Order: sequence, then structure tokens, then C-alpha cells
Amino acid sequence: MKNNLFLGLFVFTIFLNSCTTDGTADIIINDNSVTNNNGGGGNNGSQSIFLSGTYNEDLTLDANNNYKVNGSLIMAAGTTLTIPAGMTVEALAAGSDVYIAISQGAKIMASGTADNPIVLTSDASIPQAGDWGGLILLGRAPINSVSGTATSTSEIASLPYGGTDAADNSGVI
Repeated sequence: MKNNLFLGLFVFTIFLNSCTTDGTADIIINDNSVTNNNGGGGNNGSQSIFLSGTYNEDLTLDANNNYKVNGSLIMAAGTTLTIPAGMTVEALAAGSDVYIAISQGAKIMASGTADNPIVLTSDASIPQAGDWGGLILLGRAPINSVSGTATSTSEIASLPYGGTDAADNSGVI
């Protein structure tokens, strides 16, 4: 019995010592400003870069980094979001408040391949429908509308879409 007690304490001590942080920090990109919480160190491959806010400049993701969308990520008119082939972008599983929106006049360039697909998913251990709001393309092309108007608003975030430009181009997916 005494040996079992010592063995239990030994295992518990090892467990407690293994529950330490890894010392990596996160980088937060919000509204085109960058906060690097890693004390000036470089990317060690295990940190995440969090994305949210409205971007008024182009945003090109680097395949060597891990990205997580942690709020509304809106690409403003005149900007381009570029996602390289083979990249996985995770979104916090927080429902429809977390999404990527390509506004009217903005573009997304996301050309994956069969061998290097681009994956947009939630960070849940078992992703499910409704974990996040998804990718929203808000072009200016004509839409079918019950009311006969040329534009409408998206169900998520109430952003405008539609118009009269049949040649509108929101990028490549």
C-alpha cells in the first residue's frame, strides 16, 4: 500500500511538471496593425497569427505561418487577400461573428490544387457546420431578388452585395 502511495505521488508530480506553457507567443494582426507578443523572437513554427478587423491594404498570407481568424476579417474595396496553395486557415469556433468577407471591389486570390488544397475550417477538434460564419463574397454582379432591387445584404454581418456589373470579378477560388 505504501508503494502504491509513493508511485501515485511520483506520477502526479511528473504530471504537474509537464503542465507548463511552451513559451511561444502569438502575433495579432488587427486592422492592418501588427502586435507581436513573442518578445522580439522569430517565428518558431508553433505560434499563431490572429486575423480580424477591416483591411484597407492587401493581405498576403505566408505559408510558413499558422493563421487563425478570431473575429470579422473584412477586405475593403480595392484590396486583395492572397492565400497560397496548401494552406489551412482556421477560424475560432465562435459562430457567425467570426468570418472572412470580401467586400464589393475587393478580391481573394486562393488557388489551391488537388495536391495542395486551401482549407478554411474552424479550430474545433471536430469541426461542424455553424462553427464560424465562413467565407462571404460580396461582389457587384446582378442577383436574383424577390423585391426587384439590384442589391441586398448578407445574412452574416449585413454587408451589401449585388449590383449591375455582370463582369464583376471578386478573384479566384
